[in-house]
Parts: sequence; structure tokens; C-alpha cells
Amino acid sequence: MTTKATTESLTTKQVAEALGTDPKTLRVFLRASADYTAVSSGKRYAFTTKDVGPMKTRFAKWTKERTAPATPPRRVIRPARRPHAPRWVWGSGAVRHWAAKVGVP
Repeated sequence: MTTKATTESLTTKQVAEALGTDPKTLRVFLRASADYTAVSSGKRYAFTTKDVGPMKTRFAKWTKERTAPATPPRRVIRPARRPHAPRWVWGSGAVRHWAAKVGVP
């Protein structure tokens, strides 16, 4: 007769479902938190059923801070564009005429 362990080991996917999120977001949370460390070189995490309760409160706080409304982007004020000169000023004959009159070579 075998005895059942008192604490059940959970996967990241199972914990993510318990927290109401996806495993990718949970892993981002775990990497950002100093409270949880990976147990092997493959960056695997070990959880028990006792870990889920405290993790829910920490995850909710982290999610709230992460999705806090950012300050609205500042409006960029650019200098006004220089108005274009009328076509007759820069037409082919007007500039040459003006240059010849003023003495520009």
C-alpha cells in the first residue's frame, strides 16, 4: 500500500491556470520576483499546492503595478515650416534677372 504525498507537485502550467493567466506571463513574473528561484539548469520551477495561495496575492499586486496607466505621451511641438516662396520669385527668369541686376556672378 502506497501513501499519497501531503504536498502535490505542480507544473508551471497548472499554477498559471490557478492564477488565471498563461504560463508565459507566469514565467515573466517569476523571473521578476526575487522570491522564486529556478530549481535546475533548465530554468524549471518547483511548486506545491501550498505555494499557490501566497503567489496569487503577489501575482495580483505585480499585475496591477505592471498595467498601471502610464503618463500620456507628451505632445511634440515642432517649429513651423518656412513658407514657400511664390513660384514667380524662383521662376527661371526672375532669379537670373535679379542676380544680374545685383551683380552676383
